[in-house]
Amino acid sequence: MTQLTLLEAHWSEIQNLVEQYCDIYDQAIVAFLQMARAQFFWDVNKRTGRFMMNVFLRSCLDQRIVRNFL
Repeated sequence: MTQLTLLEAHWSEIQNLVEQYCDIYDQAIVAFLQMARAQFFWDVNKRTGRFMMNVFLRSCLDQRIVRNFL
């Protein structure tokens, strides 16, 4: 297996873990912790995980706001 294939497989595992939770905040926290733990990058793993958590929460919040106005 190539390095890229291993990373893709690990990312799929993280996505599956995140999808097991119903609550948006639980999903965001699981995404953050798993990305920090996975060590995808040489440096800034926790920072990147926190950024992804914020992006996830923001996208869910935006969807809720749009639904409330429709």
